[in-house]
Amino acid sequence: MIGVILGIAGVGTLIIKRWDAPLPMNIGGYICVLAASVAEGITVMLLTKGEPWHSRFFLSVIGGSLLLASVTDLLLCQVYNFIWWPALCAALVLLGQRWRLCRLYGLREDLFREGLCFLLFFVILQLTVFGRMYGRADSYAFCVCGAAGVARGMDGWGMVMHMLLAYGLLLPVQALGRNIDKRGNLKRKVPFVPYIVAAFWAALLWGKR
Repeated sequence: MIGVILGIAGVGTLIIKRWDAPLPMNIGGYICVLAASVAEGITVMLLTKGEPWHSRFFLSVIGGSLLLASVTDLLLCQVYNFIWWPALCAALVLLGQRWRLCRLYGLREDLFREGLCFLLFFVILQLTVFGRMYGRADSYAFCVCGAAGVARGMDGWGMVMHMLLAYGLLLPVQALGRNIDKRGNLKRKVPFVPYIVAAFWAALLWGKR
């Protein structure tokens, strides 16, 4: 699965290089990307232990897109829209698989429907309200993570906890860097997608317990 994650990130990097300027990465950056892909791959394996290979594959596709989004946000403070397409498609496939399992094996279909309803409400809030607060790319990241989370059994409370955890990771780091003013606002904008991604995997692992 590490290969899938690296493959998605690598192809995305080539697309960026083809249609825009190459990403300004040095050897240290590539090492960090490799380490992050290994961490994501191990996380995917832990989350999908005992599940069919396709669940592992599509979750890895999401991981590759999230990794590339984190890299471009860190390097350029922006995320190309095409990066979200593979992740969104993979999340929709996983949602369809979960719906099918609920129907075939009599799982808690009512809970899954509630999750879908909250996901719709969550997406609308992200695109209309929160997107204006912290940026469109960050709202897309929350939407993709929300869809993937519901596909993995996350409920509405789980999505809220994911948001809170992302801020919980961001604020201490920025406080240590003295980037928070007396009103509690950031003095300068920083990439938020990496925090969203880290919080997403942490939330899924916590829900797996």
